[in-house]
Amino acid sequence: MPPNAVTLTSLAIALVAMWKLPSAVWPTWSVIGCIVLDVMDGRIARMSNRPNALGAQLDSLVDVVAFGALPALLVLHHAASTAWMLHVPTAILFIACAALRLARFNAKTTQAPQRFFTGLPTPVAAGLVASVILVLQRSDQAGHASGPLSGGVICLIAGLAAWLMVTKLPFPSFKTNGGGAASTTPKRRTLIAIVALMFIGLFFHPSLTLLLTFAVYAASGWVIRRKMNQFMDRLAYAKAAASGTGRIGCPAATEHLDRP
Repeated sequence: MPPNAVTLTSLAIALVAMWKLPSAVWPTWSVIGCIVLDVMDGRIARMSNRPNALGAQLDSLVDVVAFGALPALLVLHHAASTAWMLHVPTAILFIACAALRLARFNAKTTQAPQRFFTGLPTPVAAGLVASVILVLQRSDQAGHASGPLSGGVICLIAGLAAWLMVTKLPFPSFKTNGGGAASTTPKRRTLIAIVALMFIGLFFHPSLTLLLTFAVYAASGWVIRRKMNQFMDRLAYAKAAASGTGRIGCPAATEHLDRP
């Protein structure tokens, strides 16, 4: 199947979901389906060696609908009972940040796959919002997530996801292995173990498993940024020690480096 056909299928699912949203529960799950299709179209394009500028632009346009407009409508529908109509600015903020995130990605994208994304990817942000709603729907006997407390939680998560999309935090892309076979084998084993645990969790409690998966990925940005900062600090200390000057304004820097 051509990658663009998969992308347009995601667009069709998002459109039907927005049409059926007021009278059905399943549209929330359609966000997860669009995420699966988004992963598939990129994988098919890379495997067939047919990535092109048209496909990249089409993918971003569809993402604005599937991962921007649809989650924003979910917020408007399921968080309508919040005080001060908080769901309205939250939904506007979410779709605006999704559009900015995708525009920034298109402006900076290169032909070579990158190890890290800048800002939370829109599919993950949309999945975070959808999975929270699914968990709340499961806890509600009527199958709705529209209570005042539920609406506040949805707005909080949607607002956090919107902010993460436009930050400069690095998030793993999983598109490059970044090393030789010796370095990638442990990573692949870890990834396989994580995927296996995910499938087990999806069998017992799919909505909660999805929420935990998206939440862990969203938190990884802070972890990666901290590790990068620590690496840059060690590199600066090493350069200072090699030059024998130490850090400016820190006479004890070289003494610290000489310690075992």
